[in-house]
Amino acid sequence: MKDRTLLYVVLIVCLFFISKWTFQGAYFLKDLVINTIPLENLYGNIQRSGQSPLWAPELAGGYPLLASGQIGFWYPPHMILRQFLPGVWTLNISLLLHALLAASGVFLFLKHNKTQSIAAGTGAILFPFGTAFVGKYSSLNLILPFMWVPMLLLFLQLFLERGKIKYLTLWIGAMALCILVGHPQMALYVLILQVLFVLCVTALSWNYWKRALAVGLGTVLVLGLTAFYTVPIVSNLPDTDRATGTLHPNASGMFDYEFTPKAFLGLIIPHPFGHDQAYTGPTNESELACYIGPVALALAIIGLVAGRKKFPVLWHVSVVLLAVGLSLAIGGYSPLFTWLVAHGWNYFNAPSRFFLYADIGIVFLAAVGIDFFRNSFKPFLFLLTIIPVLLVSWFWHQGVPWKFTAEPSITHLLNAQHNFIRIYSGGVIAENAPDNDFGIKDWNPICNTCVYRQTFSSPFASMDGVAIKVSSVQQGNGKLSLALYTSSGEKIRESILKNTNLVDSDWNYFKFDRLNNITNQQFYFEITSDMPREQSPRLLIHTNPKQQYDPSGRLYNCLKKGCAAVKDYDAAFKISSSTQSVQYYDALAPYSSAGFGVGTMQWSGSLPLGNVKNYLQPLGTWGDPWEAGARAIINRFSATHILGLFPAYRYADSLEGVSLVGSVPEGDQFLRVYKNNEAFPRIQFVKNVKSLSDPIDQINTIKKLSATDQSAVVADIPSDSVFNIQGSTAEISKDSRTKIVIQTHQAHDGFLVLRDVLLKDWAATIDTNPVHIYRVDGIFRGILVPAGEHTVTFTYTPSWIPFVLWLTSISSILFLILAWFSVRKQL
Repeated sequence: MKDRTLLYVVLIVCLFFISKWTFQGAYFLKDLVINTIPLENLYGNIQRSGQSPLWAPELAGGYPLLASGQIGFWYPPHMILRQFLPGVWTLNISLLLHALLAASGVFLFLKHNKTQSIAAGTGAILFPFGTAFVGKYSSLNLILPFMWVPMLLLFLQLFLERGKIKYLTLWIGAMALCILVGHPQMALYVLILQVLFVLCVTALSWNYWKRALAVGLGTVLVLGLTAFYTVPIVSNLPDTDRATGTLHPNASGMFDYEFTPKAFLGLIIPHPFGHDQAYTGPTNESELACYIGPVALALAIIGLVAGRKKFPVLWHVSVVLLAVGLSLAIGGYSPLFTWLVAHGWNYFNAPSRFFLYADIGIVFLAAVGIDFFRNSFKPFLFLLTIIPVLLVSWFWHQGVPWKFTAEPSITHLLNAQHNFIRIYSGGVIAENAPDNDFGIKDWNPICNTCVYRQTFSSPFASMDGVAIKVSSVQQGNGKLSLALYTSSGEKIRESILKNTNLVDSDWNYFKFDRLNNITNQQFYFEITSDMPREQSPRLLIHTNPKQQYDPSGRLYNCLKKGCAAVKDYDAAFKISSSTQSVQYYDALAPYSSAGFGVGTMQWSGSLPLGNVKNYLQPLGTWGDPWEAGARAIINRFSATHILGLFPAYRYADSLEGVSLVGSVPEGDQFLRVYKNNEAFPRIQFVKNVKSLSDPIDQINTIKKLSATDQSAVVADIPSDSVFNIQGSTAEISKDSRTKIVIQTHQAHDGFLVLRDVLLKDWAATIDTNPVHIYRVDGIFRGILVPAGEHTVTFTYTPSWIPFVLWLTSISSILFLILAWFSVRKQL
C-alpha cells in the first residue's frame, strides 16, 4: 500500500469531484455566481476573440479589467481551459486540478519530512477537504492560491537543505503561478506564510541563512515575473474605495469576518451555527467554516505533544502557523491583530482568512500524530479520520444541475434588442416589485364550517403546489386541506398540512404532484379545515390598493348558501412552480451579464472605483430598495433597461417612463425586463453645463437637481455655460474596448458627453489633435468640440504598460537563464 498511497489519494480526489458533478452538479453558488464565473466568461470572450483585456466597458460603465483583483486573466491553466470551455466548466475543472495539486503537494512534502505513506496520505486528503477549504469553494479566487502552498513549501525546503538551483527555479515558477491564479490579497497571505516557513527552517539550521537570502532575491524575481498582474492593480488602487483602507473595528473593537471563541467548535462540529439559510452565527459563515473532525483533531494534539524530536521541521512550522493563524483569525479578540490594524494593516478586511494558517498546521500535526501509531492501527485511524471529513465536505455545498449553469434566458431577450445595452438589475425596482403583501388582513378562521375558494389562471408552465399564509395558529391537533380543481369543477390534486406544522404569518406550502403544460389554464382551489372555529387559524389575505396587480382570479367565502366574492381584497395565495433557477445568476446580478455581452451599471466585489461607488450609493447593494433620486441616477448612467423580480401577477405599474420588454420565469416569480425610455443617450451634445471641479461635489449636486434641471450636467469646466445644440449630431462609428471613434456635426461649438466611466489613462483627440477630457457628473467623460464636422477619438493606454513590459521582459530573461543554468548542472 505504501507504494500506491499517492495513487489512492488521487483517486479519492477525483472520485469526490466526479461524484459531486454527476449526482448533484456544478459548484455554482455565491461568489462563483456573482463574481468569478461571470469574469471567466468575460475573459473567455475576450481571449477567444483576440480583444484587449485592458478595459471592460461591460462592468459598471467601464473598468480596467486587469486591475479587478478578483481572479487572474493570465493564469496559464485557465487560459488553456477557457479557450474551449465556458466559465463554469473552467473553474470547476480548475478546482479539481488544484485539489490534486494540493493533495499531491502535501503528500510529497510530508514524505520528504520522513512521515510514513499512510500518514502523508491522511494529510493529503485532509488538506483540500477540510471545510476551511471546502467552505470557501464558492470563493475560488481566495482558495486557489493556497492550493499551491504545499508544493511551494516542498521546493523551499529542498532548496534550503540541498542548495540546488533547480529547486529555487521550481519555487520561483510555482510562486509566480500562485500569484497569477487568484486574489492578490491571498497571494500576499501565502507569501507571508512562506516567510514564516523559511524563518523556522533557518532557525533550526542557521547554516541555511545564505540560501534564505537567495529566496529573498528569488521573491524579487517572482514580483518581476508577475508585474503584468500586480502592477495594474496597484496602479488602480488609489482610484478605488481601498485607497485609505477598509478595515475598521466597530464600537466594541470587533471586526466583520472574524472568528469568535465559540466558532472553534467548528473544528469538531460541522455546523455549530447552522448552515446556509439556517446560519445564526458571526458574519459570513463560509469564512468561519473549519471542520476537520474529532479524530483528526485528536491526532493533531498527539502530534503536538509527541512530534517535536522526530519531526522538527514539521513540528516547529506547524506550531508557528497555529500560533499566528489563531492569533490573527480572532480579529478584535487579539491584541496582535488590533495592533496591526492600528499600524497600517487596514487593507485586508477578513481576519478569519488567517485561520488557513492554523488549518495547515493542524493538518501537518495530524499526519505527525498518526505516524506514531503501530502499522496495524494506521489503516483504521486513516478511515476514522478521512471518512467524516469527506462526508461533511461532499454535502457542504449543494451542487447545481449543469443545465442551470447555461446562459440565462434573459440575456437572449436583451441581446435581441441590438445596439447599446446597459442594465440595472435588482430584486426591488418599484414599491410593488418585492414579494410583499401591500398590507395584509387577518381574516376569518379556516374552520370546519368554513370554505374559502380562490380562482386563478396559471402564469407558469408547471405547478407543484400552492402556498397560503395563516395567523393565530394554536397548539393542538387538526389539519388544513387544500383541494385543486379545474375550471369545470374536476378535483385533480389534494394536499394536507397538520396544524402542528403550520408556520404563523409565513408561507405554508401545500405540495402535490406536478402539473405540466398549464400556462394560462383556469383553476381554483378550496381550503378547508377539521378544526372548530375557536381553535382554527385565520386566513391572511392581501390588500390591493389602486389595483396594482391582477391575480386573474377572486377569493370567495363559501357558506351553505353559496360562495360570495370577497371585495376590496385579492390574493391569499402563491403558486409554487417547478421552474428552477440559480439565485442571482438568472436575475443578472452585477457581473452576471458581462460574460454574455450585456453591460451593467452596477459593481460587485472588491476594488470598486471610489467615485462610481459614491455615484451609485442611492441604489444600495443588489436587491436593496432604492433611495431618493435613484431613478435619476439610473437614467443619467444611460441604463437602457431595468430588471426586477416580481410575484406572478405584479408589474412595475408605478415605475414611470418604462415599457415592458418581456418576462422570464424565475422560481415562483418572474424576472421582468423593462426598457428605460428616460435613459440619457450614451453619447450626446448637452445644452446646460454647470461648473464644479470636485467629483464628490459634482455627484452630490446632480443628486439634488430639480426636475426642471435634470437635463443639465455638472463638469469641471472653467465656468457655467449654455450651448446651442440645434442640429448637433454625434454617432459612434467604432466601439472597441480601448478605442471609441465618434463622428460629430454641429453648427456651433458644443460640449460632447460620453456616458462611460472616466479614469486616468483615457485620452481624447479631435481630428488627431489632443484635447482635454472633462469630468462630467462625477464619473463620465466630456470634451469641448468646435463647430463643424469632426472625428472624436477616445483611447485607453495605461501608463504602466512600458514599465511592465521592461520589468517582465528582464525578469523573464533572468528566469530563463536561471532555468537553463539549473538544467545544465543536471546534465
